[in-house]
Amino acid sequence: MRIIAGRARGHRLKTVKGRGIRPMLDRVKESLFNILQPRLPGAAVLDLFAGSGSIGLEALSRGAARCTFVELEPAHIRVLQENLAATGLGEGAEVEVLRRDVLRAIPELAARGEVYDLVFVDPPYGRDLVPPVLAALAEAGLVAPDGVVVAHHHHKDPAPDRAGDLARFRQLRFGEIGISLYRREPARAGAPETGRE
Repeated sequence: MRIIAGRARGHRLKTVKGRGIRPMLDRVKESLFNILQPRLPGAAVLDLFAGSGSIGLEALSRGAARCTFVELEPAHIRVLQENLAATGLGEGAEVEVLRRDVLRAIPELAARGEVYDLVFVDPPYGRDLVPPVLAALAEAGLVAPDGVVVAHHHHKDPAPDRAGDLARFRQLRFGEIGISLYRREPARAGAPETGRE
């Protein structure tokens, strides 16, 4: 796993080994960030279920101004901090690493008045976590008016068409990997709040 582009381009990243560990493949990350690139310079980024930090680090390398990483597992946090130090991406950028359960972290960040231009949601597969996390993000108001939420999930895992004012506007598929992109849109009269793929 490596940084694809930007000032830390080509830098290899450490990962945590073990069953159930599923970092985003480089080819998937490259395709996704090519879509997001215009939004990255100066962006505030929230990386939920951050793991080794690959996604937030890619955003920082490509010009994001700040990133909040949220991860619960100590082993992942150690590797994330090692990757931050090795890449130097924490220098000249505002970086925060929170050891929290994601659904606890979201209201805490909202209480601090945080707002993010890009939010990455990358939970473990098979735990049906995308819908409640999107609902929590919508309720907390953490997404900027023109912000984007990116959910990484197994293509068979449920990902809602809508959660509160977050509406899916694009889907990508890479084998078993699904990527759903959301933005804030007012609910239409009579429109359901949630749906499934």
